[in-house]
Amino acid sequence: MRDDRVPVPTVRSWPSSTAELIDRRHRVNGTKGQLGGTNRGTRPVTGKETDPMNMRKRFALSVAAVAVGSGLAFAPTASAAPQSAAAAGCAYPYVCFYKGSAKTGQFKDVTSGWQSLGSSKGATKMVNTRHDDIVYTHFTNGKTHCTPPGYVTTFGSWVVDKVRISSASSC
Repeated sequence: MRDDRVPVPTVRSWPSSTAELIDRRHRVNGTKGQLGGTNRGTRPVTGKETDPMNMRKRFALSVAAVAVGSGLAFAPTASAAPQSAAAAGCAYPYVCFYKGSAKTGQFKDVTSGWQSLGSSKGATKMVNTRHDDIVYTHFTNGKTHCTPPGYVTTFGSWVVDKVRISSASSC
């Protein structure tokens, strides 16, 4: 008698142990060992991933990377001018530039074009004591910033090189 039946392949059930799962996953992915080949395997925990200091550093770096990528990290920031602007050596109707606490220059003319800053190039902050005029600052990276009347602008790492006072009352 002839038996024409084709043998039925045996179906393997899912492995029951974790080691068998890892071994099977790496055989399927064509890797050698737990970390060899592709990064699809489970990585061993070394303690660095859960160290609070390391997590803070990674978070700070990721926030900084996003901020730098979007161009916001070192952009100028404006805040309301202190009442002692005149006491700091900047009286109405001037726009004064400072490097640290030293005043490097002051401007008061409304112009239609840019004025070069001269010794105030690279100033760290600017005080706008004018009541109704806005101030545009130009930076070496080609960007500009508008400061409303009565505000102080801190430039961060951007290098200011030009100024324009406008008679407009808002940015």
